[in-house]
Amino acid sequence: MTLGLSPSTHCSPNANYCNLTPYSQCILSSGSCSLTIEGLSAGDVNVSAYYNGDADNQNSSGEFPILITEASTQTSVSCAPQSVIVGSPTRCQAVISGYYQTGNIGHYPMGNITFASSSPTGYFTPANQCIIWSHSSGTCHVDYCDTGPGSPQIEVFYGGDTNNAGSKGSTSVTVFWSSEYIWVVHGGFSID
Repeated sequence: MTLGLSPSTHCSPNANYCNLTPYSQCILSSGSCSLTIEGLSAGDVNVSAYYNGDADNQNSSGEFPILITEASTQTSVSCAPQSVIVGSPTRCQAVISGYYQTGNIGHYPMGNITFASSSPTGYFTPANQCIIWSHSSGTCHVDYCDTGPGSPQIEVFYGGDTNNAGSKGSTSVTVFWSSEYIWVVHGGFSID
């Protein structure tokens, strides 16, 4: 006896949502059989099973929903150098990991990365955002400067995409006055 699994509109062996492997049919053994459904894209899927019956048994069908969720990602950020003089830049790089593969199709995280600083005097150049592309290694960077001393937290937010969930990460940098500035401000020289 053969049981056929036929995914509904949003899922078929050649669609973008899921694959049925190895085939869309299986042979009943003791009244049951199984197939593997491989998610290709996040979304709701309804899978229908059809039994055509035989000489002694009527045909029947059933349906069950499947939710294909986004793949998880991890976001990390590092800034180098980690200690800088007030007004000097440090380069902060975000790394988004979470590559996964379905069949011969690879899925890299892609989309916008947003940087934020806990310091009111800190700013990013050329902007507080950068973009990662699906064919890249999942990294992008911006420069960070601060006009005041301190140890601000640098946070990075990845918003996710169709197939990858969002995530965030953080690090800290140390910003200090230069020795020349301290020398001048605190009377390192005098004017007659």
